[in-house]
Amino acid sequence: METNQDTSLFLMKILEELDRKQNTVSYQDLCKSLCARFDLSQLAKLRSVLFYTACLDPNFPATLFKDKMKCTVNNQQSKKIMVAADIVTIFNLIQMNGGAAKEKLPAGRQKVRKKE
Repeated sequence: METNQDTSLFLMKILEELDRKQNTVSYQDLCKSLCARFDLSQLAKLRSVLFYTACLDPNFPATLFKDKMKCTVNNQQSKKIMVAADIVTIFNLIQMNGGAAKEKLPAGRQKVRKKE
């Protein structure tokens, strides 16, 4: 089982990659990349963390994702694609809205430190 530190490093790695590719790669390509590189359990964990973080912002449309968090699709590949799409969408919404949720992202904290 992964330690909390391993999990944090994994999440930070994905968030940094999403941030780096956000304006240079299409939405579909980001989703494909996530699906190719990570298994469903890793993607589901990231989606949960992003959803929780995004919900810190009162302007985040949480109701759009609440039902998706209980995905009932039986096909594993379809489920993986849906989870990856949620990750990219939630990440993009956090980036666009800024505020409390963006400051809670590990990648956001690192950028602040580099500027100091």
